[in-house]
This record gives sequence, structure tokens and C-alpha cells, in this order.
Amino acid sequence: MRILFYYICIFNVGKSVANSGSADVCADGQSSETGMAPGCSDNYPHVVLTPKVVTDLADGIQIRKFTTLEPVFKCVFDEMIDSLKLVFDIHWYINNDLVVVNMNIAQGKLFDTHMRPHHWTTTYSMNMQVKCSVRARLGPNETPSPFFESEEITAGVISDLHLNSFVEVTEGKAATIKLRSTVPVGCFSKNLQSQCNHTMHIRQISYNYNSNRCINNLQTGDLAIETEFCGITIPSIGWDNTLDLKVTGYVNNLYDEQKTRTATIHFTSLVRNNVDISGTWNRVDIPDLKVRITDADHKLSGRACLAFTLSNFVHILQTAIKSSSTGICGIAVRSVNSIFVLRTCNTISQYFSNQNVLTVPVVQYKQCNDNDMTIQETGSGYKINLPSGTEITFQYERYWIKSILVKPSVIDDGRVDGLCGEHR
Repeated sequence: MRILFYYICIFNVGKSVANSGSADVCADGQSSETGMAPGCSDNYPHVVLTPKVVTDLADGIQIRKFTTLEPVFKCVFDEMIDSLKLVFDIHWYINNDLVVVNMNIAQGKLFDTHMRPHHWTTTYSMNMQVKCSVRARLGPNETPSPFFESEEITAGVISDLHLNSFVEVTEGKAATIKLRSTVPVGCFSKNLQSQCNHTMHIRQISYNYNSNRCINNLQTGDLAIETEFCGITIPSIGWDNTLDLKVTGYVNNLYDEQKTRTATIHFTSLVRNNVDISGTWNRVDIPDLKVRITDADHKLSGRACLAFTLSNFVHILQTAIKSSSTGICGIAVRSVNSIFVLRTCNTISQYFSNQNVLTVPVVQYKQCNDNDMTIQETGSGYKINLPSGTEITFQYERYWIKSILVKPSVIDDGRVDGLCGEHR
């Protein structure tokens, strides 16, 4: 028996050693169906085309006696003197995916190359990137020219914000975000177009508990957003007009730990659009808008109303504690129709006496509305919060109120009476 051994040697063969020509790019001045050899030829239209994507409304399907309107994408380019003798290939891309291929289309039949909703609505969502490419042939199935590609457009709703940028707004102040649709809204009848529109609802993404409440067309949260129907409405007539979205920084009446906080505006289509039956606007993927809100109360940082009971200070609402000094023995806080009072002395006197002081402070609270103020006992004092955001804290010890601190809100700054107040 003989056993034979076969050795197989594998070599990497470079293009210069074994070149079949199958992977060669056509030489300058030549073209082919694929742009590669074989099949390269110089017998093709030597033209320069500049395609552009345009959106428009076109007649859609017929429903009974109504002709519908549906949004379409058109690939338009400059007409040429000899264009009537040429045919064109037009390809459509969404997010760089090849979606529609049109071959050997005569100049007079270019309307057949529009990209329509049925080509993409089951796969893609609004705010997709759309482009087209076009090439010319001398006749059907003849050698084509190279492709000429359009610029991409964002098909959906765009804003005047740059990508990843913020709208800046201060609490209590407003800013306007400009929005524009780049795609029309269809209609169930071309004769009733004024009745057709699409509303995209707005939702705020934040940690605010009531950020999705919408009352009287005003949505509140970190932002107050003035909208129609608590969203933005794109009409079928005038669909490309600019829409103004007015946002106001919500005054949260708090000294926020961070000077700024961020709110996110999210758009969504909650229900199927029954007037635009093409389904174009049923799914949207519009980038969220980010709004940076500056805490207005931070401008009052370092500004406070202070009072202390010390022998070398002179203060208000006081009685004698030594022969030559006075101390605080009472405080009253009023908000709207509610009042809080604490006293540690019986009477106000020029001279200190044990008979003037109380062994236990007297606290009186007349509350007409739960929202007028909130009172929290802190052991040796109280913290009172007013609905405007102003905060009053004080500490007491035995007969005396040791200290009072009033931190004003933006709303109350310059509008309070009494301790550290100003006359209106």
C-alpha cells in the first residue's frame, strides 16, 4: 500500500499579479452600470445633474367621490436641451438605506418617480434623513452616466436650535422656539384641505410631579408652555409656515441647589391621524428640545433679612434684657389672610423684669387657607414657608428669640413690609 501526501500552498495574490479586471473602477471619462469593469464605455450622456429633494402634496387614492392628498418627495434637477431624448434612473434613500429604485424614466414621466408614503411609512418614522440620486442614459438600458446625489434633508419638524444646544430661560421669563415642518400634511379630500391638520402633543420629561398637566392650553412643570390643544398643530394649508413655541421658566419658589436645571420637551403622535390617511404623520421621532432654566432666586443669594438678640446690637420689636440693651421677644408673620405669632414676653418695657417674660412661649396661628403658609417646628424654633417662596426661620431660647432669618423670593423682593421690608 502506498500513502500519498498532498501539500497545498496558499499565496496571497495581489492585483498586480493576477488581475481579472472584475474589481476595476472605470477609467476617467468612462462609465458602466455599476461604475466598475467590465462594461465600461464612454458612450453615455456627459451631463452634470444637480438633484434636489422637494416635498409637496400630490393626488393620492380615490375614496368614493373624494380625491385624497398625500405628501410626496420629488427629486428635481435642472432641465437640459437634450433632456427629452434621455432617460433617467432615480434612487431614493432614507437614513442611507436604498428604499426606491426607478429605472429608464423619460423626462415626461418623472412624476412616476416620486417617493410616496406607501414606500416607507411601515419602516421609517418622521425626522428621517432623505436624499435622492440620479443618472442619465441615452436610451433605455444604455450605458448610464455616473450618479449625482442630492443633499440630505430632514423630513419632519425642525427647530431653530443647533444640535445638542439649549434654549436659555430664567424663571418667570419667556423664550420662543421656532419650529417648521419640512413635510406637508395630507388630507382626505383636496376640496376640504382647510379642515385637515396634524397635532403633535408635547410632554415634558423632568422630575417635576406635575410636568405633564395641561390645563387651558397651558402645560406646566419645569416649563410653562403655551400651546394650542397642548401641542403644536401643523395645518395642511400653510404647512411650511413657522410655528412659535413659547416656553416660560416655571418659578418653583425654591433656592435650588444648582443654579440651573434642565427640562426636556418631547413630541409624540398619540393617535392615528384620520384626516391624513397616508400615515405619514402617524409616527414621529423628533429630537427632544432641551431648555436650561436658571433659578431666579439665585440672584438673591447672600441677600437676607437678619435679626439677633445680642447685647451689643440694636433691633426691632424688643424689650429690655439689660440695663442698656434690648432683645427680640415677639415675631409675627402674615401671608394673605393667615397670621402666625410667637411671643416670649408679656409686655414691652424699657426695663427688664422677670414679670415681663413668659416661661413658655405663646404661639397663635390663625389660618384661613392651607396654602397661605406652611409652618414646621424645628425643635428650638420654626421654619415658615410662604407660597411665594420666601422662607422665614427663627430660633428662641428661654425668654428670647435668638435670631430671625428671612430669605426673600424673587416674587417678594421689594414687596414686603415690616422687618427688612420696603414701603410699597
